[in-house]
Amino acid sequence: FVKPIGGGETGIGNQTSGLSYFAQATVPEHDGTAQFGVLAWDTTVLRNKRSAPFYQANAAVPGSGVAIDAFETLEFRIGLACKGYNVPDIYGCEADPKLNPTGSTDFSIALVSPDGTYSQAVPLARYAKPLAPVGLSFGWIIINGEPRILPGDEPPTDPSGNGHPVLQSVRISLADFGLAKGTKVRGARLIFNRAAIGAIYLGNVRFTRRLDPAKDQGPWPIPFATSDAAASDMATISAAPVMRAVAPKPISGGQITRILREKRQIISAAQAIGSAKLAAAPLWPAQRDVVTVVIAVPEPLVVGGSLLTLRIGEQTFRLGQAIAVATQGLRAARFYLSPEAFAALPQGAAVILENGGQRFDLGALDKALLH
Repeated sequence: FVKPIGGGETGIGNQTSGLSYFAQATVPEHDGTAQFGVLAWDTTVLRNKRSAPFYQANAAVPGSGVAIDAFETLEFRIGLACKGYNVPDIYGCEADPKLNPTGSTDFSIALVSPDGTYSQAVPLARYAKPLAPVGLSFGWIIINGEPRILPGDEPPTDPSGNGHPVLQSVRISLADFGLAKGTKVRGARLIFNRAAIGAIYLGNVRFTRRLDPAKDQGPWPIPFATSDAAASDMATISAAPVMRAVAPKPISGGQITRILREKRQIISAAQAIGSAKLAAAPLWPAQRDVVTVVIAVPEPLVVGGSLLTLRIGEQTFRLGQAIAVATQGLRAARFYLSPEAFAALPQGAAVILENGGQRFDLGALDKALLH
């Protein structure tokens, strides 16, 4: 979904039929430069019940195909859509059970030949169970670069009030489609015939190549020889200085934009997870005084497995979250500090924001921003 709507990296137009909604957009709270397809279907209102809705990603023009012998899997990313998926420029996310009534979704996947016929189909459920958005959505959202609290953004009392769409990677062995060696295919078809109603985000549909095992160097230990010469070499290596990992140079251009005194209901990750395991609404604590530090960074924060961390002087803070900025992706963040912790910070302390391999130099702390 990097070309005009309906086209992929090849620029070849893709096909849809019977969908109730199809558009190209970014996914809330994910990389603002990544384009995904937003697809929805409702077979209960189709006049032709014998023809299921579908989306087809094409790698070749009609009558042509690509040989799949050099590839090993069909791969794509999928997530259940947020409430308001059909509203342009939406930021933030809330789960809506009406979009995917089962709490997940399922459909069939097949490969399409140059003449339009397709292979045996496989069910998505064999490989993945897409998840509803997770987290808790309340408080500020960013509109035109300004944080606002909208009506209804108070702490939710319903456990379906969520905040972050989950994108899962699905990999299907091409052997599962039952095609003979040397077969050429035009593309991949997603046939929405297993869930009557659904709405999803879809992206990165592609064939992935078979890896060369000879080039794979890990993560297993590298074996070593036991000859005297090898032992001497190992002794030399052992005596060499140990190379320490060097942290990447911080990216400049970020800054603390505001420091606010607030009263907020703060729920910890442990509390949220505990409530989810009990299938109950979160037990929201009473409002308490906090100091909110609002940050802007020069490039989008990459969503990964690392915890967003703010370092001010010798102190470390991890109660924070990334924020989407209109048309720019995750270019902001905010952290919550206790008033006592903020008061103890020295004026002019160095401020660093860490996000996995990203490190941003936010300059010196100016406590005069507090208001």
